[in-house]
Amino acid sequence: PPSLGVDARAGTPPASVPPVEVDQIITCIDCGGRAHLVSYPPEERDWEPGDLIVYRCEDCLDRWDLVVPDDDADGP
Repeated sequence: PPSLGVDARAGTPPASVPPVEVDQIITCIDCGGRAHLVSYPPEERDWEPGDLIVYRCEDCLDRWDLVVPDDDADGP
């Protein structure tokens, strides 16, 4: 079997994923308050598309579990 970090179909290392910046504060969809990031980035790397991030609203205390989007998914 191929070693980890190598695409078995192409035999080449996987393409590096550029780090994604995650907002520290977002607007709560329920109440319009400020929801703060409570997640930490994964150890040994920055945020990447597909990572789970969690926010907590300071007003209504709702929790928001979001997935880091792939900015390239929208296309040109």
